[in-house]
Amino acid sequence: MTNELRARSYLHQSIALARKLESRVSPLARKTKLTFVGLGFLIRNRRLAQAILRLGSAHAYEGRMLLRSMLEIKINYSWIRICDRERRANRFIKFHSLEQLKILEGLSDFYDPTEYQLKLKSFKTKCAKVRHLFRHRNKEGRLKWDRSWASSASLESRLRDVLKSETGNYDAFLYSLYRWTSSAIHGGIHSFSEVLDPVNPLKVKSQPESNPVAQIVGAYAILISTIKALAMDAKELVSIEAEILRLEDALSQTKE
Repeated sequence: MTNELRARSYLHQSIALARKLESRVSPLARKTKLTFVGLGFLIRNRRLAQAILRLGSAHAYEGRMLLRSMLEIKINYSWIRICDRERRANRFIKFHSLEQLKILEGLSDFYDPTEYQLKLKSFKTKCAKVRHLFRHRNKEGRLKWDRSWASSASLESRLRDVLKSETGNYDAFLYSLYRWTSSAIHGGIHSFSEVLDPVNPLKVKSQPESNPVAQIVGAYAILISTIKALAMDAKELVSIEAEILRLEDALSQTKE
């Protein structure tokens, strides 16, 4: 079996295990904020993994963009789980009202003025219900809304917190990997160099990725990590631990 076929097989099995855990956790997910958030993160990463699997090595460069989303979800979930779990999960959930308001305010010119004012009033009412979570006074004593659901506002700072909690040290590799995957999303000049051969005339690279199986393996590793985290939070680890251990052990085979 080729490395790609092996990786695809294990990712497919991980997706099946994710679905199994989702069915177990869904009826009880609202019992705690942490479990609710964890289930949402798992569903998102499972769907992204399915898309990466569908794209395969032929469209691995486009799969890189999906892998970036999986990585960000993993970092956010890991950060929530460091400490004050229920509080952090609750802030993540409740910040939705502020995000909705910001989006609406940016679309003011697209609505009928009367309709816009009605929507604005409705969204501000929702925000008022969570002001105890996200309102603070600045140095001048003025009330301001928090800019993020997390006290570590940037993804890099959250990753730094996660790595320090796990190893006591910050390793810049993972964030560098995140930045590398981000280059494909933003469509900047760096992404041009990845898909074009610098010859005259310019030619399209038949395979922009030097290791097109990496996205599949990356999705596999992140999905297993997300499954394990939710299984622990939802107290379902015992029921699927043997399957997780088998897939974790198999992960090393895909890197050979």
